[in-house]
Amino acid sequence: MAERGPGEVRVRPAGEEDIPEAGALFELLDRFQSEWRVFTARPTLRKEAEARYRAALEDPDALLIVAEEDSGRLVGMAFGRVEPISSISDERVLDVSNVVVVPTRRRGGVARRLLAFAAEFGRERGALRASVKTYADNTAAMAFWRSVGFAPRWVQMTASIDELRAGAK
Repeated sequence: MAERGPGEVRVRPAGEEDIPEAGALFELLDRFQSEWRVFTARPTLRKEAEARYRAALEDPDALLIVAEEDSGRLVGMAFGRVEPISSISDERVLDVSNVVVVPTRRRGGVARRLLAFAAEFGRERGALRASVKTYADNTAAMAFWRSVGFAPRWVQMTASIDELRAGAK
C-alpha cells in the first residue's frame, strides 16, 4: 500500500519504529497551532499522542500514516480513525487529525498524498465522508482544507468566563 511518485516522498502506514519521530512531528504541529489555541495544553500531550499512535498499530479502524524521504527521515504524517459520524447516525466517517508536513516540504503535495492514502483506508472501512477540525483563525489551514473538499459543518465558539460575566450585567 506504500506509494511513491518520481522524486517524491514515500507515503506508508507507520510502524512501531516510527513512533518517536511521529512524536517529534506532533510537537512541531503543536508549535504551529499554539498561536490559535485558547486552552492550555496538557504537559503530557506528546506522550498521549504517542500512546494513541501505538494503539492505532493494532486498531483496524485507526491509521497513522507517514511520509518519508529516501534517507528514511519522516517529513509528514496524518492520523485517521473511522468511527460513527455523530450520536444520531450509524454512518461512519474518517476523522482526520494530526496532519503535519515539515516546512521544507510544504506546498509539494505531501499533505494531499497523506489524505489520499487516508481516504482509501476510510473507504475500505465503509466511511462515506471525512471530517477534520482546525482553528478558524488558521487561514492557511482553512484554505488548504477547503481546497481538498472540506466545508464547515458546525462551529465551536469559546468565550472566557469573565467575558460572559461582564456581558450578563
